[in-house]
Amino acid sequence: MLAAASEITAQTKPTQAELDQWAKDPDSQVLETSTCKKVTWLLEAEKDRPNTQRPIRYALAWWGRGFIEGAVYMIGEKAQKAASRFGLSADVVAAHISTYCYAHQTEAPFEAVQDLLLKVLKTAD
Repeated sequence: MLAAASEITAQTKPTQAELDQWAKDPDSQVLETSTCKKVTWLLEAEKDRPNTQRPIRYALAWWGRGFIEGAVYMIGEKAQKAASRFGLSADVVAAHISTYCYAHQTEAPFEAVQDLLLKVLKTAD
């Protein structure tokens, strides 16, 4: 298990070329569409901070939760009930985005939130 954790951490460490690319690309300043590799690197940088000092984690968590809440509202009552049963807290969304991004380094948090939305909708009766 420790070997796997070390491997994951090593995967998220950006190269100098990636850091340079992120600095030059104005689109990379938008977390929702940045690569998951960048997001996991930023999340790792704040993981030792108290919960109240994790702006990247909580920005993504509340954005993702808002996206899902808006989607289930538009879909209807059945989807809203599924989201309520699912327990869609900001912490759940943050954990899902983080986990998804570790496993999908080339994708973006937007895909992580879409994946979570599909999981929520699958629980609808």
